[in-house]
Amino acid sequence: MKLLQFSSETPPERIRSLQHVQNTLFSAMKTLAAKPRVIQLSAPDLTYEWDVRNNILFLTKGIREKLHLGPAPVISREEFTKHIPVENSEARENVLREMLTGNSIAIQELVYPFDSVILHSYLFVVHREANGAARTIIGNVSIQEEVSYTPSYSCDDKILLHGFLRYDVGNRAITLDSNCAALLGYEETTPKNISLLEFRAMVNPEDLNGLVLRAQLIFEHNQWGNDFEDILRLRRQDGTEARFLLHISILARNERRQATEVVGSLRIVDEFTHPVRNTNLIQAISASGDGLWDWDVVHNTVSYSPRYLSMLGYTPEEFPAVPESWMNSIHPDDVERTVSMQLLVIDSPQNGDSFECSYRMRRADGTYAWILGRGYVSHRDANGKATRLVGLHTDITTPQGNRARLEDAVNTDSLTGAHSRWYFNSEVQRVEQAHIRPASILVFDLDGLKLVNDYLGHDCGDRMIREFAALLRQNVRSSDCVARMGGDEFAILLHRCPKEKAREIMENIAKDVARHNLHPDAIPLHVSMAASTASCMDTTLLDTIVDADKEMLRYKHLHRKTTLKSIKDYIERYTCQLVTLDIERYQGNLADK
Repeated sequence: MKLLQFSSETPPERIRSLQHVQNTLFSAMKTLAAKPRVIQLSAPDLTYEWDVRNNILFLTKGIREKLHLGPAPVISREEFTKHIPVENSEARENVLREMLTGNSIAIQELVYPFDSVILHSYLFVVHREANGAARTIIGNVSIQEEVSYTPSYSCDDKILLHGFLRYDVGNRAITLDSNCAALLGYEETTPKNISLLEFRAMVNPEDLNGLVLRAQLIFEHNQWGNDFEDILRLRRQDGTEARFLLHISILARNERRQATEVVGSLRIVDEFTHPVRNTNLIQAISASGDGLWDWDVVHNTVSYSPRYLSMLGYTPEEFPAVPESWMNSIHPDDVERTVSMQLLVIDSPQNGDSFECSYRMRRADGTYAWILGRGYVSHRDANGKATRLVGLHTDITTPQGNRARLEDAVNTDSLTGAHSRWYFNSEVQRVEQAHIRPASILVFDLDGLKLVNDYLGHDCGDRMIREFAALLRQNVRSSDCVARMGGDEFAILLHRCPKEKAREIMENIAKDVARHNLHPDAIPLHVSMAASTASCMDTTLLDTIVDADKEMLRYKHLHRKTTLKSIKDYIERYTCQLVTLDIERYQGNLADK
């Protein structure tokens, strides 16, 4: 079947684009025939499944009919998003960015126009790739039958509508879109510019200190991720106060890893204690087979979803809505490790805002189930202590061999065989708790990978990553932790390793890289690297990582032009095609000093 025809007059760029579309559609058809899906395509529910890797959507009968999307159960995502106005589509993509790229966000709520109606959409990550990037997302929508998208900001209306904002870090100014301005009570129906001080003056004093603390941690260092949510009481222009859910995403950072581009969303929440407790959301989560829990730390109560209880065989009466129900069900051998991890996250944002671990829980019949537990802090008080967490339970019970495989998948990067980012972070935490010093951190950035992927293909890029990972492992002890942190980034944790030894190891790695590049068939490796050491407990490993990152970025900045030229020359010799160095794509935000 020929889906697309090409004219001889079609520009090469257009041909490649159309070929990509054609390949995507063929891939979708194969997936439709062979892939087991979370959703039922014949269901009347307004639900879709998003195959992120192939950028296609599987649609239920209900959503196809309700949104007039035609009879085909699979469409490209572009076909879906063309129904969303451009100004709303861009803001929507900004909100989705961190959910897609592997940070801790697993649940997202969006409100946006779709043709002549308003969609109230709940998205949930069902599966992720080894690097954390979302692979499969399910969405559940409800429809607000309105011709226009006119937000109401009255608390009595109880309509949860988004407004979007952008923060100018340099000028400490905030731009509110018209919806956001309306939610905050401004009479103008156009975008509104306010200063950071004006916004802070709107925040209830009891909520301000916690907000500032978390913002500082996330804006100044990316060790805490690029995304956070907070529930705030804000005073609107008419003097009334309402509760809002603030979502912030960092889109870009400078060479010092400080935030330079920040966007966010704001919406009124009518249920302060449990804003995510929504029938549509629960339905979406239930479709994934996961259990949902919602922990109010202040009142020491936990809401367990029906799926959470049924996977363990309990009734609500047998499993009271308190955290002790969960704690008392954990296998004795797993209690200390599991509970301490969560208590650390609750105690301070310096320990992160999310956790993930596997452990055994006792079922109602006395047997044990292996559970993959994930939790996320949704709110902290003025002292930084978590007051509310939400999370998911996935039953990963299998025969012993398969269980070991699952645990290995969590701890190991599938492409390189190195440790995962999650394992590295847990090792850093373990070394800190054991007061092990000296401890050294080495960080690495494999330069020019985008260039190789674009011109030589991802197979060549993957080969570079694997070869570099093998090179790192051969230079350290088996007890040291070599981890792929994501994409082209690696890190090594060296236990009881003084500064001089760490420098020696880094120099040996540099020599091995140089020897690798002498081989005529080798894709040249260009690596930015740096080392830092915590010699005593006065210096945390987090500070050590930050210092190493800063040093590595300085090196990267100094050598980036020669690095890119070297890789460019290699590709041109190898492919006999001209390579254009696009500054924005290949040189990032490292502007000349």
